[in-house]
Amino acid sequence: MVRRGTTEPLGSSEHLRGRIGLVQGDLLDSGSLRTAVVGLRPDEVYHLAAPSFVPDSWRDPGRTFAAIAGSTAALLKAVRDHGEGTGLFVAGSGAMFGAAPESPQHEDTMCRPETPYASAKRAAHELVGQLRAHGGIFACSGILYNHESERRPDSFVTRRITRAVAAI
Repeated sequence: MVRRGTTEPLGSSEHLRGRIGLVQGDLLDSGSLRTAVVGLRPDEVYHLAAPSFVPDSWRDPGRTFAAIAGSTAALLKAVRDHGEGTGLFVAGSGAMFGAAPESPQHEDTMCRPETPYASAKRAAHELVGQLRAHGGIFACSGILYNHESERRPDSFVTRRITRAVAAI
């Protein structure tokens, strides 16, 4: 699923064009998420998308929560209601631990989210566990830490560094 048009560049995945199907959708449009699950009937769904620029989560916490926890809830419901046999993986975030009392963290580490982004990721993580337990679906949340992509904008310091190194 892509937010922009299906003809937009795919970055490092461009070589897959023609071998994969692209569907246009938006995290804030639960109907587009449901339509993708119903229309494609996938074996597996990998929900990796989220607004990840933490300062933006302070500017608009409601939109951040809707895009992260709301889209996760919509996908969980779509898989439960229309995706019999479909497995769902949701990208969680180590940010949900906040100022963790231990390192490294593990699934039983107490969460202390410190940003709206982290709170939304925590809510999505909890939803996955709840719907898995009560919805009869296969769903899991992977707690991810720092990761990068060529699609990440220059507003992230790591992206500015990698571009500078590549230029040298």
